[in-house]
Amino acid sequence: MKMRTRLIVVGAGLVLLALLMYVFLIRPRQADLADTQTQIATEENTTQALQLELARLQALEENAPELNAQLKKVRGLVPRKASVERFIRQIQRVADEAGVEFVDIGPEVAKPPPEGAAVAEVRMTVGVGGDFFSVQDFVRRFYDLERAVRIDILGLAASEDITGERTLTLTATARIFFELPPGSVAVPEADGTITPGTEATPPPGGDGTTPPPAS
Repeated sequence: MKMRTRLIVVGAGLVLLALLMYVFLIRPRQADLADTQTQIATEENTTQALQLELARLQALEENAPELNAQLKKVRGLVPRKASVERFIRQIQRVADEAGVEFVDIGPEVAKPPPEGAAVAEVRMTVGVGGDFFSVQDFVRRFYDLERAVRIDILGLAASEDITGERTLTLTATARIFFELPPGSVAVPEADGTITPGTEATPPPGGDGTTPPPAS
């Protein structure tokens, strides 16, 4: 019996020792290993994201000349200033090149667009007259102008003089756009026009409240 009891005690001691080794030695190591594996996975994901960002920046650097050219083109479509006189000269030039008989341009004052975009617009009426081919050529050249133009209304009418010669008259209501000055907003006037205005500045107090009276 003593030998059997001794074996049982020794076996129980070994089991207890193994349990203690697992709790105090192996299990913490497993937790540390799991944390290390998680950190490695996180760092690998971060490295991959940085590599993708680096590749994107390198691609942007390589395409910088092309992107700058595109930006310059967009700046020309919606310039910083209205440049109405320049646009009228462009219309007159394409009218001369198309060979139309007459051109009539009537610009209005700058107004905020009804779409609510952060730009200003100048609406104008454009009328030209001539034979079919000259008017057609004018329309083609008009759409090729280096300026963003939106045509809201387009009308055509034909007339015939006493000699039987036909004249085609085109009338269009178009809008051109330009940027507002940086840090300003479009301030509508009483007649619907706009003037560049700065953003509202809060009164003393910083947050728009009235400062407390001095003690």
